[in-house]
Amino acid sequence: MWRKFMDDSPTHASASPGITMAEVFSPMLEPTSLEATISECSLEAKPSDIFTRKLKERLLSCCYIMLLMFIPILIFVLVLEYRRLMLSDPEPYIANGTFHLAHTSCGPVEGMAIDRGFEFLGVPYAIPPVGNKAKHAGENVDYTWMPGTPPFRLEHCWNNVLKYPKSKPQECLQIRPLADGHFETYGSQDCLTLDIYSPYIGYDTPSPVVVVIAVPTLVGGWIDQAHQDQATPSAALAREKGVVFVVPRFRLGPMGFLPRLLLNDTSSVIKDSTSFQDSVLQAQKTLLNLEKSYNLGLTDLFAALIWVSSNIEHFGGDPSLVTLLGWGAGADLVNSLTTSKHPKGHPYLFTQAWVSHGRLTQVESEVYNETSHNRTDSDFKAGYHLWENSPCNSKHSTYDPLCLVSLPPKKIFESVPHDWIKSGHPWLQPDNFVYQKSAKAVWSHEHPPYDFPLVLGSTIHGYADTLSDCETIETEAASNFIKLHSSAESAKSAESDESAENFLTPVNSTDVQENLARISTTQLTCPLWNLAQKADRTFNSGVFFYLVSFEETVPCRDGTRLSLAGGLSDISAILGRFRHTDKASTRFASHFQDVFYDFVVDGSLPGKVRATQGLYDFGEVMQMKSSYPQCATGHGH
Repeated sequence: MWRKFMDDSPTHASASPGITMAEVFSPMLEPTSLEATISECSLEAKPSDIFTRKLKERLLSCCYIMLLMFIPILIFVLVLEYRRLMLSDPEPYIANGTFHLAHTSCGPVEGMAIDRGFEFLGVPYAIPPVGNKAKHAGENVDYTWMPGTPPFRLEHCWNNVLKYPKSKPQECLQIRPLADGHFETYGSQDCLTLDIYSPYIGYDTPSPVVVVIAVPTLVGGWIDQAHQDQATPSAALAREKGVVFVVPRFRLGPMGFLPRLLLNDTSSVIKDSTSFQDSVLQAQKTLLNLEKSYNLGLTDLFAALIWVSSNIEHFGGDPSLVTLLGWGAGADLVNSLTTSKHPKGHPYLFTQAWVSHGRLTQVESEVYNETSHNRTDSDFKAGYHLWENSPCNSKHSTYDPLCLVSLPPKKIFESVPHDWIKSGHPWLQPDNFVYQKSAKAVWSHEHPPYDFPLVLGSTIHGYADTLSDCETIETEAASNFIKLHSSAESAKSAESDESAENFLTPVNSTDVQENLARISTTQLTCPLWNLAQKADRTFNSGVFFYLVSFEETVPCRDGTRLSLAGGLSDISAILGRFRHTDKASTRFASHFQDVFYDFVVDGSLPGKVRATQGLYDFGEVMQMKSSYPQCATGHGH
C-alpha cells in the first residue's frame, strides 16, 4: 500500500506534468478506497485465513526440515542392519559345496557348506586305539585296550589342515545281520572320530548342542544305510532348528565292552589251573585287582564329551548347553553316562538327556556284589566262549585270555558266538573304575550323582521295523512273541518280584499289530515308565515320560496294510527323517520336533507333567495322561 502511495508521491508526480496533489490523494480519500485499505490491513482476519496463509507455510517448512533430519537416520539404521546381516547370516553368501575352516585344539578342520548349514566329518577326538606303539613318558604304549584318551601331545594331532573326507568316515568295528541269516563284520579299529552338523560357524550367538548316540545293539547291528540314516542328523536340520549336532563313533562289541575279568592279569592263574572251573576258583581266591574298566566304549564317549566341551564353540555351539540324545542300545549308554564317574576335571559334560527306546539290557544282568561267585563265574564263562570260537582254540591248547586279546580286532569280532548276537548278550556291565552301578540301581535306591532334566520314552510298537515289508515284520513278531512267552515263564519260576516286574504274561493272538503292542508294552514301555517314576522321586530337576502312538502305514503284498508306531518313529521325527505321507504325519512330526527342541533349550516339556504324575502321549496331537492301563498289571499304576 505504501509502495503504491510512494509511486504516486509528488516527487514522482512531478515527472507527470498537469497532475495536482489533490488529484493524487483524492482516490485514497474516497469512502470505497478507504474501506478497502482498512480491510486489507485489518488485524481481524478469519482463523481459516491465518491457517491457510501463515501456519500452513510454517508446517510445511517444519516437515521439510524433519524429513531432511530423518533421511540420514534412516540411512544409518539401514547400514547397521546390512552389516548385521552380513556378519550373522551367511545364507546369501555361501554356496553349497564350498569349503570352510573351523579350529580345534589339534588344528584347523575343513568342512563343507551343505543345505545352508555346515558339515564336518571324521574329526578325531581321541588317540586311535590301534596296535601301533606310541611314545608316552619315554615308554611304548599300545592303545588297543586303553580307555578313550584325548590327544595330549602334538604327535597325536594332524599337520596343516584336516581335509574334508572324500568318502564317508569308517565306522567302528561291528556286526550286522544279513538277509540270509548270516552275520557280517565290517568297520575299522581306527574309528574314534565324530561328525558335526552346524547352522553356522561363528561366536556371536552360540547354539545348543545335541550329542546323538544311536545304535541298535552294542555290537552295532544297522541292517543297511537307510536304517542308519533314520538316526542321523543333517546340516539342513541344524540350520532349520538352530542346533549343533555331534555324532561320535565309539568302540562296540568285544573291543568296546569285553568282560573286565577276562582282560586283567590272569595269565598265571589260568596257566596254573587244571580246568576252566578250577581257573574260576583260583581267580576268586587270589582276589584279582579289578582296577581297570573295560567298558571302553563308555570311556570313548567320555572322551568325545570332553572334546565337545573344549572345541564345540569353534563350530558355533554352546558348551554350557549340551543335550544327550540316546536311542536303542545308545539309550542304555546314555543312562550309564548319567551314573558313571566323570573324568577328573570334567564334572559337567552335559546339561540334560533324552532317552528313546532304551532296552535296559545292562539292568537285568547287574550283580551288586563285585566279588560274588556268580559274577566271576559268568565273566569267565563269557571269556571262555569267546576264546572257544577264536583261532586260539586248538586240540592241544588251554584257555588263555592273553592269546585272545592279542588277536587282530577283526578276528576277535569274528569269534563272537552267534547266540550272543541273537539273544542280546549283556555286554555292558558295572565295573570298579568308570561304570560302577547301573542307572536302575542309582535311580531306584539312591540320589544320582548328577541332577539334570531327563526324558524317557518309547513307541507303541517299539520292536516293529516300519522300513521292512509286512512279511518280515510278521516273522519277527512271531519270533519275539515266542521269546516273550519263554521270558514270562522264566520270571514266574524265579519267584522274584524284582526279576518279574518287567514281564507281563502274553495272550495268544493272531493279530500282528496286537502282538507287537504287547511285546513292546512288556519289554519297553512299562519297564521304562516304571524306571522313570522311580527316577522322578530322586531327581530334583524332573523326569518325564512319553509314548508315541502315532501310526504310519506299511503296505503289504496282499493289498492290506499294517498301521504301526515303529521303533524308529520318535528318533526319525526328531532328526527330520520321518516319512511325511499325509497331513496327519506332518503334524505329528512337526509337533514332536517342537517339543524336543524346546526341551533342548529350556529342559522341560509342555505342562511339566512329571513321570510320577502321568505321561505324554504323542499321536497326531499331544495328550497328557495320568495313567496307562496297559501298564497297570504288576506296576501299580
